[in-house]
Amino acid sequence: MTIRSVIFALICVGCGQNSSPNRSDIPEQDSLKAPKPYGQDLNPEVATETSSDSPLSDGSNTWIIGRTSYEPLLLSASKSGREFLTGEHWQDEESIVQTESLSTLDELNPQSTPSPVTLGPNFFAQSFEEQPLSIELVQFKPGVNGEEILQKWQEQGRILYFEPNTLSLPKVTVFQDLATQYGDRPEKWQEAIRLPQALLALADGTIPHEEEGAIFARAPVIAVIDSGVDIENPILKKSIWENPIPGLQCKNDQYGCNTSGDFKKDFLGDGEVWPVGLDNFGKACDGAKDNCSHGTHVSGIIAAYTAEKQIGVCPFCKILPIRVSRAKTASNPGGISDSSIIRALQYLTQFSRDGQSLIRIANASFGKYQRSRSVASLIRKLANGAGGGTLLIAAASNEDSSQRAYPASVSEVISVSALADDLKKAAFSNYGPSVDIGAPGELIDSTVPGGSTEKISGTSMASPVVAGVAALILSINPGMDAKALRDRLINTANPVIYESGGYNDQFYYPKVSTGEKIPLLGSGIVDALAALKGETREVPSASGKNRVAPGCSAVSRFNQTFSWFFLLLLAPIFAFLPIRAFKSRSH
Repeated sequence: MTIRSVIFALICVGCGQNSSPNRSDIPEQDSLKAPKPYGQDLNPEVATETSSDSPLSDGSNTWIIGRTSYEPLLLSASKSGREFLTGEHWQDEESIVQTESLSTLDELNPQSTPSPVTLGPNFFAQSFEEQPLSIELVQFKPGVNGEEILQKWQEQGRILYFEPNTLSLPKVTVFQDLATQYGDRPEKWQEAIRLPQALLALADGTIPHEEEGAIFARAPVIAVIDSGVDIENPILKKSIWENPIPGLQCKNDQYGCNTSGDFKKDFLGDGEVWPVGLDNFGKACDGAKDNCSHGTHVSGIIAAYTAEKQIGVCPFCKILPIRVSRAKTASNPGGISDSSIIRALQYLTQFSRDGQSLIRIANASFGKYQRSRSVASLIRKLANGAGGGTLLIAAASNEDSSQRAYPASVSEVISVSALADDLKKAAFSNYGPSVDIGAPGELIDSTVPGGSTEKISGTSMASPVVAGVAALILSINPGMDAKALRDRLINTANPVIYESGGYNDQFYYPKVSTGEKIPLLGSGIVDALAALKGETREVPSASGKNRVAPGCSAVSRFNQTFSWFFLLLLAPIFAFLPIRAFKSRSH
């Protein structure tokens, strides 16, 4: 393998120490769980929907009863009178905490207010049926079977009916719970993309959607093509997708596939997505710098969620780890080969049902400056696949350059630049006419190996932000194809990054032939709320991938200034040429 076939621009950060369990705990293929529907494993912390109309849960043991009006009178009588008039009816008195009269209703004449029944001469003259209906609340002592006592009272003719005192709670939906949690303590980058507002709009119905159960049953699965993932990280663990039918093209790929090694033709790779190094291969990122911290961090930005830690843009989505980077050792520099990427993309094509693509979004937070025709061909195959295809979202790279990085600059891919908290271009981020959209990418707090989180910067962190928003869109628009999804993201981005006093005014490229400005950071910052609503904006001209010929793609951020500078340098030459021509003709 030549050095040209290895990607050197992978942006990885070292792994921290952790004590995750050995990979050998995972059973062999023969003992794997039976297949189950894709996307059905919703995080239990997220699924907090409660039932309405349930009996009071505070242990008050209260019931509502209906009986004729002479019974309330007897309750207010003396104990001796009560015993004289009712006899055995009060044999359960010790089980009652209290009673309360709620209403008296004359069912024969509902518009009238019944007159109180007294012990006067007319009391016993009235028949049982003529008595007004008294509605009362009866509270039994804790531990008493109130229903059993009431059933006996009804059989004795003491009461006409009884029913539980139900409590109708407002239905707390998953989206309402998420909106509250993300709104109470949002990260600054989550506010910048309006993620809390997007979840609130889903919760209050501003953005129409199907029943939540249907959405979560088909929760989007996002492939993270990266350095491998610590799938035991407790903040991320429940977001890792479990393959219901492992071993079709990748050996033992219950939790993802490792395509970075050299494998026999029968398989594209194996299920070792927890890379550490060749000497202790198979343990979850234990003590191996640069081998899985990057992929774990990227995955967390997309979907990591617990009730205590809200990180992921799409907290109910699932992650499919695909490891393409080789383990870095003393004798092996690591990196990513083109063949690893090709295997990873081919691996994605196996996930289909009835001709429909099941993995609709993939994130690639890596890049190189050499274009691979084979990789580009497979990306196009995925994008145009049956059932809507698969949209690849990739990092623009981190060299503060306008040189095109791949696969981000392939036409069907969304190329993502990184923005700082103040919406200016992050100092490290690449830019140029091939960039499609911007996203926060500076000091993003997300999961790292060992169960903790860490703040890391890079276009690698900006790309999964866009992937998470894409997953939110797809969750409520499952029929949207890859091209429409790409257009939705780009056309709903907020161009505020170029406005308001000139955050990034210098990051435009003037196209001389038309006078238009081609944005160098993409159409704007990704906007979760606008993207879910489909609110397109007057954004700057979208991707200019075909506007600059190969070999001429290094566009300076100061192009306009340099253009005038070179014109000034050339002015004396243009002024001198007519003089020389005149002298030539005069001779």
